[in-house]
Amino acid sequence: MSNYTDEEFDAMLGQRLAGAPAKQVERLRTMDLAALAGVEPLPVRFIVEGLLPACETTLLTAPGGGNKTTLSLMIAAAMAARLDTVLGMAIEPGPAAYIGMEDSEGRLHWTLHHICAGLGVSMLDLAGRLHVVSMRQVLHNGLAHFDHAGEVEPTDLYHQAAALIEETGAKLLVLDNLAHLFLGNENDRMQATRFLSLLNKLASDTDAAILLLAHTPIPPASKEQRDAVALLAEAAQKAAESRYKLQQEITRRIPDLAASPASAKLSISLKEWWTLPDFAAFQREVKKALKAEMPLKQRSEWEDWITTTRAEINALSAKISRLETEINAKVYALFNLTPAEIKLLEENI
Repeated sequence: MSNYTDEEFDAMLGQRLAGAPAKQVERLRTMDLAALAGVEPLPVRFIVEGLLPACETTLLTAPGGGNKTTLSLMIAAAMAARLDTVLGMAIEPGPAAYIGMEDSEGRLHWTLHHICAGLGVSMLDLAGRLHVVSMRQVLHNGLAHFDHAGEVEPTDLYHQAAALIEETGAKLLVLDNLAHLFLGNENDRMQATRFLSLLNKLASDTDAAILLLAHTPIPPASKEQRDAVALLAEAAQKAAESRYKLQQEITRRIPDLAASPASAKLSISLKEWWTLPDFAAFQREVKKALKAEMPLKQRSEWEDWITTTRAEINALSAKISRLETEINAKVYALFNLTPAEIKLLEENI
């Protein structure tokens, strides 16, 4: 803490500034409003409607496993396939590029195969228009590094990314993900700001939209918070194990109702017998799937068993749902989510 009063500090600062030599700096450039007065302004151009503006960097964050890679590749594939919309959003068709740091070429091939099937396009439609790079097994130094003075210096990867956009005419560049591309101190605001400024310059210089993927940072939790969540999770796990045991006890016995139990094949409804509305529906499914009538003398025993076990399963399901709600509430509080954010999150899970 300073030993100076506010008045003393102001006086000392004034003396230092007065005695310092005038530094020659380039003047700030102001907008020429007179020249702009007669010019019709251009609206913001979006590569993806309301989501990805051209010539800008957009940060997409979600927890690990939140399908950020799949979503970004789906957008890129739809653009490359000359589609006009994806997931209900209008897009600007055109070449796209993806640089991934975590997934192998095999994994990316698998993801793209299923994306193409979902979009109803062939992977051949993407050839020469979607440019996918896997850096999983490539040694690199991120997109930039910082010297001793804190100045940002683009790396070879940055220049390679710029060349990829220029050579392919990509309208979208996906960078996956921030943890591998920004190797500075994420708690240093100057470094973080200069890194994002570097990406914005790349977007502006190439007229491309840059989508930067990142994992949601996990806020620190106290021991009490961790213990509370752990206890709830343990209780939910035990309830789920008990429910599974009850479900399987009857599932394993259902083949005994068939004429040839060893070769009996259960239908989906019989494998999930507890979802059937009542015992009569269970009987009908046994007759349909196993081609067998339940012996009359066993019906009462089976009905009691199924009715009692289904009630226990429903009680456990309700307990699990309650525990999951409590866990979610504690996690929401940890992330300081607002009611509106919670509503949006739960509507899209």
